[in-house]
Amino acid sequence: MFNIRVLDKKTGLMAIVTAIGYENPLSALNEVELELKSAIDPILNGRVLFDLACSNGFEWNRFMSLDFENGLFKINSAKVIDSDELAQELLEQQSDLLISNIEYSQNAVFTQDELFSLQSA
Repeated sequence: MFNIRVLDKKTGLMAIVTAIGYENPLSALNEVELELKSAIDPILNGRVLFDLACSNGFEWNRFMSLDFENGLFKINSAKVIDSDELAQELLEQQSDLLISNIEYSQNAVFTQDELFSLQSA
């Protein structure tokens, strides 16, 4: 399960795909591609960010990106993104999304400490 949010072009990203449970959206890339094509113009090219906090926890591989070209992901473009490389505003939006949708974290792989830090943010 995942949530897709189209982003403002000034972020340098087309969209962010957020895991909303323990299932990693990378295992359903065809489905993600279909939903992205309906959310944005499929002929647009750019980077799509994946927030895998619910499926990976708050680990080094929480964020990754894939290039999206002509309605398809370029698998060989996969890159783990350090949270320091992302705008603070985007990180805050992601925290707000997880906090305001408690059902996302209930079906996640978060440790007790991660749940506590998320709830006290």
